[in-house]
Amino acid sequence: MHNDTELFTIAQALLEQRHTPPVHTVAAALRCQSGEVISAVNIDHFLGFVCAETAALAIAINRGIYDFD
Repeated sequence: MHNDTELFTIAQALLEQRHTPPVHTVAAALRCQSGEVISAVNIDHFLGFVCAETAALAIAINRGIYDFD
């Protein structure tokens, strides 16, 4: 069992690096069953909005990863 606090810490660090209101205001971290962690920030754009969780899932799926912890 992994520590979810690690995911919070990774997301928080990413948000601190990328925080650019109003474009990037939320970050998420996703642990794959392999143990790899994928993180992403939200994207707020005049054409629409992608939440951080969806962005992390999109990165994983585009890399062929479908198994998450």
